[in-house]
Amino acid sequence: MGMNQRRLGKYELQERLGSGAVGEIWKAFNTQQHCYVTIKITPVNIETSPDFTPRFYREAQMLAALRHPDIVSIQDFHMSQSGSEAYIIMDYVEGPSLADYLSTTAHMGKIPPPAEIVRLLAPIADALDYAHQRNVVHGALRPAAILLGKVDATYPSPGEPKLTDFGLNHIQNPLALPLDSVSYISPEIAQGLASTNRSDLYSLGVILYELCTGALPFNGDTPSDILMQHIHGTPTSPALINPHIPPALTAVIMRCLSRDPAARYATATAMVTAVAKALNISMPESTSQSHPLPGTVNPPSLSGISGSLDTMNSPTYPIQQPRQSLSKAPSIPPSPGISSATPALPVTPTGSAPAIQSPEESYIPTVLISQPPLAISASTPIPATPPERSVPAPQAAQLC
Repeated sequence: MGMNQRRLGKYELQERLGSGAVGEIWKAFNTQQHCYVTIKITPVNIETSPDFTPRFYREAQMLAALRHPDIVSIQDFHMSQSGSEAYIIMDYVEGPSLADYLSTTAHMGKIPPPAEIVRLLAPIADALDYAHQRNVVHGALRPAAILLGKVDATYPSPGEPKLTDFGLNHIQNPLALPLDSVSYISPEIAQGLASTNRSDLYSLGVILYELCTGALPFNGDTPSDILMQHIHGTPTSPALINPHIPPALTAVIMRCLSRDPAARYATATAMVTAVAKALNISMPESTSQSHPLPGTVNPPSLSGISGSLDTMNSPTYPIQQPRQSLSKAPSIPPSPGISSATPALPVTPTGSAPAIQSPEESYIPTVLISQPPLAISASTPIPATPPERSVPAPQAAQLC
């Protein structure tokens, strides 16, 4: 397929949605089927990657075979005639990403309600387990790779999460990754080792940490700083940043961020189930469909204030100033009897990191031999699942 006047074969490129060292992502219009799609265009250097073409087709076929309601489907994939570009055509999902959601909630000091956190994570866990069972590792999990779609404006909640942007290539140089990507990679990937299912669970654990605190477990001025902390550092306890996080949830988060893959949860669903138990929240009956929990259930709030989900877009505590950088955790007011002082983040080792590569690059799908998960301690009962609330499904703009 050749590029000609902002066209790629039958596709008319309309809006560039993102770009990085490994290519660009475009919103495009299929002029034959009259619908919108998303196209990822990746430049290829045949001289440095002579085996790229057969590997691309093999891995793209594996990804195209994934059919799950919470995974953005791949419609087609091609190489240019010259072999200098690879194209992946995916469903177009209109709406914000989890990164956008975080920027207006947790990053602004408005920690999502516990039920909302579980509702966001459960479908992604189901999608990850589905892919892992088919020997596919996401390899580039981060908030920007989770799309939320759109819902009725009368219901103040993000849409159904959908997983996208699965990686095709093993990261060779994590040092070339931007900060917003390197912050989510696992210690083993930071060391240049192959990714596994539990590498994805580490990334999901970083996202959980961020949802609950508004900060990242590791911060630095350069990718090397952050990589070395992933490899050698210990995250600041999330309860030191947000004193309203219960001990049981702190234990779950810290286990997710274990440097030893074997110490993490065996599956994503086991991880999110542990989160739900720690928060005394019911898991959705099915993570293949949207099951937002209504505001009649008021579990302990991670912001220290109980409230229904119908008010979740209102500030759960005063916003001091717009958050400028993840290098500083948001100010979270303490519960009665808890000191308002937020302990300083501990200094973690820094230094040079093993050579590693670019933004949305990821890894070759690999097989993981799972080990049984460690026992989860939970003393609080899980309440019965409350009645469902009808919510429109996330909408794609005239999907093909």
